[in-house]
Amino acid sequence: GGTLRLQGAETITAPVFQSTSTFLMTGDGDSAADTYTITTYATSVSHLIVSSTDTQDSYLITSPLDIDGNFSFATGTVNASTTITIGGNFTNSSTTFNFGTSTVTFDSTATSTITGTSTWNNLTVTTAGKPLVFAAGQTFTVSSTLTMNGESGNTITLRSNTDGSPWRFDPRGTVSVSYLDVKDSNNISGTNITCTTGCVNSGGNTGWTFTVASTGGQGSSGSSAPSPSVGSGGFSVTISGGAAETTSTRVLLFFVGGNDTYYVDFGEDPSFSSLPT
Repeated sequence: GGTLRLQGAETITAPVFQSTSTFLMTGDGDSAADTYTITTYATSVSHLIVSSTDTQDSYLITSPLDIDGNFSFATGTVNASTTITIGGNFTNSSTTFNFGTSTVTFDSTATSTITGTSTWNNLTVTTAGKPLVFAAGQTFTVSSTLTMNGESGNTITLRSNTDGSPWRFDPRGTVSVSYLDVKDSNNISGTNITCTTGCVNSGGNTGWTFTVASTGGQGSSGSSAPSPSVGSGGFSVTISGGAAETTSTRVLLFFVGGNDTYYVDFGEDPSFSSLPT
């Protein structure tokens, strides 16, 4: 459960890290610009810290790297060109982390707290039930592909580390998202993130579109409730920024459960009623 500290000139063979141990890269401190390849020493670690004695040193990740716990870096330049899998927290205290063509994947069901403005190439989260917590007021950019897909009944949760204070999200390429529970996310990309399957808007979000669909009834802009046609027709309610978008002056939504049918009447009056029929 200790710390393995390497300056870069050592030779080690297939180290096995215990769950509480840390792999620390510091460089040799010779005041010269040196380059070290982290994955020469290990490709599977418990916790990884890059804290270079010389700020001009570079650290390369050229082979897939699996970090079971936390990954943090404070000084030096990190260049990645492969897959990095992180089970715990991600802390970027440095100004230089070049993700190149790499993919960062957050796995495990443990909470991952993400701190430090960062630009990832590809970001992938597909572990159902994974909680992600982002630092409020900081910006997290995905330049190529964002993939976040949970499962029905087991959503991936996206939260701010300060409730009510938004974190900024900037996905600039392909976006694939489903079964997310999102709160306090400010999407600044200029294109709404559309969550069409199993997503929950927990409030405080901007630049997101949450869609809820059902095949249990029909919509109407008339003045009275029509009879629902169970299993045919359908409706789609698009929620953006917490408000339903529609051109109708009145919308009736039908929900069928067992032998009972309920409808929700959204009229021109901002109040609405929920009535059994």
